[in-house]
Amino acid sequence: MPTVGQACGAASYCGVDTWCQNQICVASAVTGGKCGTSDHCVSADYCNLATFTCAAVLANGSACSEDRDCAGGQCESGLCRTWRIATASACAGQVD
Repeated sequence: MPTVGQACGAASYCGVDTWCQNQICVASAVTGGKCGTSDHCVSADYCNLATFTCAAVLANGSACSEDRDCAGGQCESGLCRTWRIATASACAGQVD
């Protein structure tokens, strides 16, 4: 897997806490750094699209816009929560 300074592209991905910019792997931004998407931030952060800066992931119950915003891994109905695996009882009566 390519690391910082190495070539990357559609068929290759950069390592942890790096991303592909202009076909070269670059280091992800840390908390407070500029970003355009959450992929531009280190894995413990998300991109706050109101300020376009990396911020620490949000606690459960916090307002969110996407799963990556949340420490629990899921943004549902605009609030962070812990990601849950569906079970037969939880899905009872649900139609695909």
